[in-house]
Amino acid sequence: MADPLARRVHELLNQAMEFDSQQRQEFLQRACLDTPALAARVEQLLAAVADSQSFMEEPALEFFGNEFWNGPLQLPDAVGNYQIIRKLGSGGMGTVYEAIQKQPQRTVALKIPRARLWKQDLRQQLQSESELLGRLRHAYIAQVYEAGVDDTQPEHPLPFFAMEFVPSAKTIRQHIRHEKLDIPEILRLIQKVCEAVQHAHQLGIIHRDLKPANILIDSHGNPKVIDFGVASSQGLSDAVVERQIDQQPSPDAQSMPLGRLLDSNPGGPDHSPPTAGTLNYMSPEQCDPEATIDSRTDVYSLGVILHELVCGSLPYDLKGLPLTQALQTIREVALKLATDSRRTLPKDVQAILQKALHKDRNLRYSSVEAFSRDINRYLNLRPVAARNHSLSYVFGLAILRNRWLAVAGTLLMTAIVVGSAASGLFAWRASAEVQRRRLAETETRRQLDQAVWQSYIANMLGAFSAFQNLEMAQVRSRLAAAPQEHRNWEWDYLNGMVEINDRVIQAHDDMIVSFAQSPDGSRWATGGSNGVLRVWDSQTGKMVREILHSSSSRFRSDAPRPAVTALAFRNGVSQIVSGTSDGAIRIWNSENGQMELQLAGHQTMITTISVSPNGTIASTCSKNRAKLWDGHQTRPLREIKDEQTEFGGVLYCDDGKRLVTWNPLRTLWLRDAETQEILNRFQSNQNIRRVGVSKDGSWIVAGSETNQLQLWQTASSSPQAQFIDIPGKRSSSDSLCFAPDNSRLAIGRIDRQICEFSLPDFEKKSQLQGHEEFVRGLVYTPDGQRLISTSGDGTLREWNLANNALGNIKVATDGERIFGTLAISPDGDQIAAASSNRSMQIFDQQLKLARKFPVKHQGQIHSIAWSPNKPLIASAGTDRSVRIWNTTSGESILLSPPHLADIQRVVFSPDGNWLISAGLDRVLRVWDMTTQTRAFELFGHNTTVVSLRFSKDGRWLASGAADGSLILWDWDARKKAHELTGHKTHVFGLAFDPTGQRLYSGSRDRSVRVWDTSSGQALDVLTGHGQLIRSLDIHPDGTRLIAGSWFGDILIWDLERHDLVATFKGHSDIIFELAVDPQGDYFVSCSLDKTLQKFQRGLLRSR
Repeated sequence: MADPLARRVHELLNQAMEFDSQQRQEFLQRACLDTPALAARVEQLLAAVADSQSFMEEPALEFFGNEFWNGPLQLPDAVGNYQIIRKLGSGGMGTVYEAIQKQPQRTVALKIPRARLWKQDLRQQLQSESELLGRLRHAYIAQVYEAGVDDTQPEHPLPFFAMEFVPSAKTIRQHIRHEKLDIPEILRLIQKVCEAVQHAHQLGIIHRDLKPANILIDSHGNPKVIDFGVASSQGLSDAVVERQIDQQPSPDAQSMPLGRLLDSNPGGPDHSPPTAGTLNYMSPEQCDPEATIDSRTDVYSLGVILHELVCGSLPYDLKGLPLTQALQTIREVALKLATDSRRTLPKDVQAILQKALHKDRNLRYSSVEAFSRDINRYLNLRPVAARNHSLSYVFGLAILRNRWLAVAGTLLMTAIVVGSAASGLFAWRASAEVQRRRLAETETRRQLDQAVWQSYIANMLGAFSAFQNLEMAQVRSRLAAAPQEHRNWEWDYLNGMVEINDRVIQAHDDMIVSFAQSPDGSRWATGGSNGVLRVWDSQTGKMVREILHSSSSRFRSDAPRPAVTALAFRNGVSQIVSGTSDGAIRIWNSENGQMELQLAGHQTMITTISVSPNGTIASTCSKNRAKLWDGHQTRPLREIKDEQTEFGGVLYCDDGKRLVTWNPLRTLWLRDAETQEILNRFQSNQNIRRVGVSKDGSWIVAGSETNQLQLWQTASSSPQAQFIDIPGKRSSSDSLCFAPDNSRLAIGRIDRQICEFSLPDFEKKSQLQGHEEFVRGLVYTPDGQRLISTSGDGTLREWNLANNALGNIKVATDGERIFGTLAISPDGDQIAAASSNRSMQIFDQQLKLARKFPVKHQGQIHSIAWSPNKPLIASAGTDRSVRIWNTTSGESILLSPPHLADIQRVVFSPDGNWLISAGLDRVLRVWDMTTQTRAFELFGHNTTVVSLRFSKDGRWLASGAADGSLILWDWDARKKAHELTGHKTHVFGLAFDPTGQRLYSGSRDRSVRVWDTSSGQALDVLTGHGQLIRSLDIHPDGTRLIAGSWFGDILIWDLERHDLVATFKGHSDIIFELAVDPQGDYFVSCSLDKTLQKFQRGLLRSR
């Protein structure tokens, strides 16, 4: 507790607690005459102490938050688009108000997070949380409408969440008391809560803070689970939660219940609480700093809630216990139901509670769904999984389920077969035992299969979520844990995305903090944070030399080895120059590992070393001093001193003729290397973190702690900065390098990814992901074909840029504006796309331009289709015309007559003989492709037709409209077969399974519906994903349905079980169209974000 103010509060609190309540006021007035605010703070803490004795649901440490240092914030009458009406209440994460949203006008619950939870990257945090919580679309989960920041007061930006308002809501505990629910009614209510929590688990989200206060009951008696903010803002990954839990209070703080309260803000305004969850409802693993958190944590919390609701008390009495003893009780003390509960509670309910609240999570229910299923078994008089199934138990339940049949059978047997009762009983027992075993084996297999499948879903959803956050270690862990028998396209794709290195060398056990490549590329040198320098043969990847640095301290012989913070080769590969954290520079013989010279002059950590071809060494240290050395004597040749007083680094270029220097405060200098005369000056608009210079000195790049890079061309007499903005979350640039021919620039980042841009057009060429920590070292091989990177994860990775180039993304030019529609050739080798400037192009599989067609349409092209058996492409759009293009010659034919209004879709029949076009005029026009004339028209829709699709066998044609109507046409009979009703608005996506027996339709109403094509009956509705569906396609093997959404997300469903197995951000805006190639190796999509992207199945695993 280093803060003096906090220490004073602690002292006053301890003294005040020795007085009774009447004397405390007088004591505080005397002790705080000069600081009344201090007395008010102590009084608040005294109230918190009283609350902590009963472990109320609002954590006591909330009373000692950021406001103590920053002062109170006055809430305005309006926040953003919301007018505040009244305060509804306060909780562990903030205060909730009733508010009116101005547009659209509706009542909302407006949550203002507590000030201590606000981060510097507030908007990025809110955007991430909003995307996460926005996926939670479920009838029993309170919907999050918006997350944002009110900047009305720039000095006090105010974050907020707008959520669904539940009028007349009661907590689940209040509702049960008010309605006087019995045990079966309570269990049915808990089942609904389980359904909501299981939905979140399927999306990879764990609540972590389930308690009665977070379960509201609406006026219809249905639950609304709230406060998933703990799951998002306090830990999107298990690793984050582990780090939070690992922050233990000091020994002094552990000695009393308020210990953590008094030291709850050691890190200042941005410090977060050490754990997520309310103590009474926390699972044993949440109380263990070494344990990870998974979905079974929520099973435990639901078990605590159920115990409280049916027994009338919590499982453990933690009142008055010190925090450490309370945590130990939850972790170690076995659950014992009270005597009254054992007498009144049904044994099945007792068994369910015992299993849900088991200390060992491996002996708990494997999922919330399994917990709910066991409750359902009890309610339906079926044997519960939590109990042993004795014959009397199973038979007794069977009798209860079939009371009248049991009575009648008993009377009949008594009247007719009294004489053979004994033998009949034995026979029945034997038969029942056989049947019981058979049923038990079948049920066990089913449960095991379901558990394995649920494990696959959870791991895949978690892996994709981790991939979006660049948590590569967690991605690999999740992929490895995904059961092998269920691995499919999504597993191959993601595995290929994280394992795309040509070579990975675990170079160090600790962090690599420096890296160098010899001029000829034959040797690499890596420096570790533990003082180890290793030299590697780049051809074989084998270590050829290890050098251990010793401390240069003259006072301590046992001082720890200094970190190797800078490296460079000298005289080809014969020498290595190393700089260390203790300020020493050493020259080593790289062949025998012997030190040849130690240079003395710097006193603090060496930050950069650069070596000229003539052997001169330039260096800087953390005190921003720059020195030059000849490499033959221990003292420096000179120290650079002129108008530049501080040096952040030095780099030689142009064969050692010029030297780049910079300071951290936004200025760079290009100098004559011999005289150090300043040749040019470059001004940055932000502080400089890293600098790179091209080999010939023609380009300089500076990176900062933002996503923006600045580049200068040094030949200009008045150089102006050019900018590259790296998309994604804010992160710092930690390494920069130019390709040998100056055609590309590579950036290694703190967020673990590597980006590559072409010069001078700054087009993104590669995005490489695989490192699990910051990318500190980055260099091109001398031929420019490969990148070598090192990281804080201890690995050295080699990347083949030909294999890893961003051939999977094509960005539209300003002239092309956006790609609005696409089609794949029948052989899958080419991709056609039309852009909003009325042009159409064909790309190869690497998205390189193969052909560009002349502009013929007078308006935007809305749809294109590739003929299945001829080199033809059909196009149509706002000019109401249909054109047929020859892909070989590039010539086109205009079909006549035109439609009466805009055309939205065109599609070829599977035999290529027919083309269908439809749009705003509501007509399906059929064209004979043999004569290229209009054949006939189909009528049936009352609004714009927005989608068309043929089944693979050509038997069915489906059409969807803007009003949600969907028609299935019998193509052979040329007539309407079924009108399929259920969608509420635009049916943008249509897809048939390979057999043609099922039709899948995706709509803007956030649903995907499944239809039987023979009967026209609805089979299923895929909801819960919360996405407005824009496009659909099915993998050729019929196992996966792939959708593109209004928000740029890609969703993948398993078609056997209709479960969502993957969801990830494919684009940053609306996905217009998505198509899977005929071989199923990739799918391609186009979006309003101006990109055409290809998602390729990984090739590392033979299937």
